[in-house]
Amino acid sequence: MVEALSNSHARGTLGDSGFLRKHTINAESRMQRGRTLCLSGARTRRNLAPPSFVIAFALRAEIDLLVSHDKRRKSVALALGLATACSPWRGAPGVRASRPLMATKKEFALDAVRTDGWFERIGEGIGSFQALCEIVGERFFAFSIIVGARITALTVDRRNPDQTLVDFVVGATDDADLEPQRLSLADFRRRLVGALLVEEDRDDPPPARETDTEAIQLFIGVRFLLLAPLYGYSLRKLTVATDGATLGASHDGEDEVFDVPNFRARIRAHVQSELDRAQAGQRSAIDLSKVAEAESASLKSEWSKVIQLLGAWPAPLAIFLRTPEGQMLAPDARALISKGLGLLGSACVHLGEVNQAEEVFRIGIQYAQEGLAAADLFRRLGEALLIADRAGEAIGPLRRALAFGGAANEVMPLLGRALMRRHKNVAAYACLRSAIEAGVSERDLSVELKELESALGPALTAWKATRLGAG
Repeated sequence: MVEALSNSHARGTLGDSGFLRKHTINAESRMQRGRTLCLSGARTRRNLAPPSFVIAFALRAEIDLLVSHDKRRKSVALALGLATACSPWRGAPGVRASRPLMATKKEFALDAVRTDGWFERIGEGIGSFQALCEIVGERFFAFSIIVGARITALTVDRRNPDQTLVDFVVGATDDADLEPQRLSLADFRRRLVGALLVEEDRDDPPPARETDTEAIQLFIGVRFLLLAPLYGYSLRKLTVATDGATLGASHDGEDEVFDVPNFRARIRAHVQSELDRAQAGQRSAIDLSKVAEAESASLKSEWSKVIQLLGAWPAPLAIFLRTPEGQMLAPDARALISKGLGLLGSACVHLGEVNQAEEVFRIGIQYAQEGLAAADLFRRLGEALLIADRAGEAIGPLRRALAFGGAANEVMPLLGRALMRRHKNVAAYACLRSAIEAGVSERDLSVELKELESALGPALTAWKATRLGAG
């Protein structure tokens, strides 16, 4: 569905080549130039094909990092300067020749290069920050900033979130000839992680002075300075000696010391585990425990939350039903799945996605097969068709709902209205009278009853008189 991209771009490969020969980092000069990171949203697209379940998010946000004495802006400018320089998606020339470690032990405070909270501060200036984090994943969105992949648009597939389409460009904001690219969300995440895990083919010398922030950044690794805060590491001190270099850090409130190579390996492991968790979530998309939460959300009319919880169900469930395991599901599991699909379908109806709701209901009916679970789904399907002005098509599912034991006080009013729209006035009147006998307030049906009495006229009056006489 998504056109595969090659592992290299016209302007550079995904590998982390020597990125700091001509593109050196100088946080102060970057801040003075007023470096601007822009996530500008191209016009989003919407797939109108009935099977698709797609909405579009227009993503427009701009972070203004103009010259300021405010410390928060200064640290964001530093973080963005680091992110631009460390992007492994950007080719860069040359590597620095290595030199042996210094002969004496020396310590460097890392206050000048520490980037704690950089991602949160960036989020304060992006209106669509929360939506991006929810759809792409909070840490994956941070990864995209680090590697220099600027998201320009998202086309969200509610039914299969991993097939959400991500439009992005790779490069500096002032490059006019950037080539737009598109990947599914799952492929985009894999591409980001692959870029961050590329081994750096360089051996930067240790810093000589504490004021040489560029040398400190290069020695530790720029990407690791930005990744560390995402996993709770606050870097405090770099110690360089003849037998190697160590990093002193605070991790979740505990002071720890790491060899620099081991620290890099640990951060890489965190990044890899992030992708593993995302892929595991994709494989276990059908979590039956979410049905209760979705039911609570539907009672509060939080329809978007219902779709967020259950939106990934229909496609895998439609496939699973055709497998031997799907055919052998226990009745309780079938009932719970059909209930979840019923909640999802109703949420679609309330959000105006009637065609998608119909598809969801029909999958749910296949799981329910019969009984009250099937009755509930047929009622919901009939109601959806009635809302879509397809009254004639709604009559059949509503009658099936009654046949499977659906509650008359829920089904009869809907069936009466459907028959009215098809000008089956006698049958409609009978359904409404049955609804009243089942406990529906006559006041709730007063408009329909008045319309039917006017349509039936003297014949209805004579029937009422005959009935009263017989009584």
